[in-house]
Amino acid sequence: MRIRRRRAVVSRCMAVTAILASACGESQGLGAQALATGDADAYLGNWWPSQRSVFAKHLKSGDVDVLGTLVTGTTYAPAVPKYVADEHGIRSLADLESNADLFSGKFLGIEPGTPGNQYILDAIKQNAYGLGGWQLVQSSTPAMLAEVEHHVSQEKPVVFLGWEPHWMNVDWELVYLDDPQQVWPGAGEIRVATRKDFASDNPNVARFLSQLKIDRDTASEGFSNSVRKRFPPRKSLETGSARTPTWSVNGCVV
Repeated sequence: MRIRRRRAVVSRCMAVTAILASACGESQGLGAQALATGDADAYLGNWWPSQRSVFAKHLKSGDVDVLGTLVTGTTYAPAVPKYVADEHGIRSLADLESNADLFSGKFLGIEPGTPGNQYILDAIKQNAYGLGGWQLVQSSTPAMLAEVEHHVSQEKPVVFLGWEPHWMNVDWELVYLDDPQQVWPGAGEIRVATRKDFASDNPNVARFLSQLKIDRDTASEGFSNSVRKRFPPRKSLETGSARTPTWSVNGCVV
């Protein structure tokens, strides 16, 4: 049992590390390409459907397979700090047009070319929700997070590209904006993607990966523990799972 527990913790650390890396824009295309060429075996961070534009051609060609769902109920959408939502009544994308001056007409985004940025650019181009005059500030994931943190520390208004699971949901109180026009793909999941023939080449590993499930809130807490609190990998995951023991394989908590 002790050996099994250690292996379970290691697998959790690997999974959360993969999810955290996949949230950063530059890793999405690299991950898809590496699987398609056979240079990587597995990618535990296929956010779906937000990464559809990156992975669709590889899935269609059969160069990439999907083993299963790692996390359910993910979010990937524009967000504001809760103090902004409470003070100004901003809880929907439809509320932004009348509050453009509050945000200087700017969304904070991540790396150019990422699906999340493209959704915002498409909304601006189509003047969805009256956003035609808005600007997307593209930079990098770390730069965007640093800018948001600066705003939050001073309780200033900011609207930005947010996602869950991630440490931002633990460290900041956020409100993800409603999307009545369904400009965004909506709630999703994080899937385990692999190279072609990985499952047949590694049936035991493939079976394990297909059955591994991670609770969304536990994953967010794991991010916060490892990235913000600088806990060692084992401690960061054990701390979260000790309170919320919902890591499971084939329905059994490990």
